[in-house]
Amino acid sequence: MQLKSVDQDFSIQGPREFPLSLNINDLSELTNRAYRWHWHKELQLCYVTKGQVTFHVGKARHNIGAGEGIFINKECIHTSRSLSVPPGVYTCINIDPKMLRMFSGSVIEQKYLNPYFHDSSLEAIEFSPSIEWHQNVLCNMKSLYTLLKQKTKGYEIAACIHLYGIFYSIVCNLNQTEWKNPPRKDRQQLRDMIDYINGHYCEKITLHDISAEVHLSPNECCRIFKRSLGTTIMGYVLECRIDKSLDLLLTTDETISNIAYECGFPSSSYFTKHFHQRMGVTPNKYRKGS
Repeated sequence: MQLKSVDQDFSIQGPREFPLSLNINDLSELTNRAYRWHWHKELQLCYVTKGQVTFHVGKARHNIGAGEGIFINKECIHTSRSLSVPPGVYTCINIDPKMLRMFSGSVIEQKYLNPYFHDSSLEAIEFSPSIEWHQNVLCNMKSLYTLLKQKTKGYEIAACIHLYGIFYSIVCNLNQTEWKNPPRKDRQQLRDMIDYINGHYCEKITLHDISAEVHLSPNECCRIFKRSLGTTIMGYVLECRIDKSLDLLLTTDETISNIAYECGFPSSSYFTKHFHQRMGVTPNKYRKGS
């Protein structure tokens, strides 16, 4: 299952009896070499196999090259984009947290899983082969990839061994006391704002429309958005509209003016100006050159 048009809660879990799954994400398959902002309830381990991939997790930016990896915590809003030529390719191992807890109320759940990966503000960890304990994590990630791809006899048991090896390394090498409890209410309000924008991007959207939808003041909406993603609300609206225009440019014969209006831009000139700022070419050149 792929994330090509994801902009909301997205479940990528494996089967209920073994909720561990594998995705191979080739960013060359996407029109803008990027996935949309999304979140899900699974923990995620990503390993870059080709090129370089930039992962945006909240407002933090992580540049991950081939042979390196990243952990992304559950319910953290994130996206990925490739700036390399050729575009990056990476594997994702998606883990339902219940794979780690053993059983509800276990010491592992209470002492490690909840404080480190559920109730903490930890969003992401980069892994580089230049750091010894990171090497162990990356080695386990590659072994997990092979097991989940080949599915030889007993692979589920071996996968659990490697999975616990990864999280044992994380727990032993991170200082959990440095983290603060996250503003969990802010996280839900941010999602509500993103859902509204994604559902109304083709219409005229004002800050007051968004604030009314989530029952917050305009200033509070701006504060939450800036603190969580490091961008403005209207900047995200603009980004969303340009992303929506890419498929129309490549898959339809619609005029530039029609595409501009369909994606919520007030005029074709305004669309062309901001498209060029974002993509480095005009809409016409993008259409002809892709």
